[in-house]
Amino acid sequence: MILLAKLGVGVLVVGVAVSSEGFIHVKVHEKQPNGVNVNLFVPAALATTALHFVPRRDLGAHDSADLRLCLPLIDAAIPVLYESPGESLS
Repeated sequence: MILLAKLGVGVLVVGVAVSSEGFIHVKVHEKQPNGVNVNLFVPAALATTALHFVPRRDLGAHDSADLRLCLPLIDAAIPVLYESPGESLS
């Protein structure tokens, strides 16, 4: 019984740690007759872990360089998004 309680507390702690970074809402709509719609809420902490499973050949070296060029724009946009009315970002 104590082992089961410890397991339950462990699962709870892991769940809190994984969800502490927030969630990413992924929507996929297949644009064809009888297409499939998929809606997922994925913990953001798992997104970076998932990238480790993407083959390096599919992660182009130019992509990170392109992203670095956009970082000042992203850094400027995030505070403005937090202040804007509408859906909550947190």
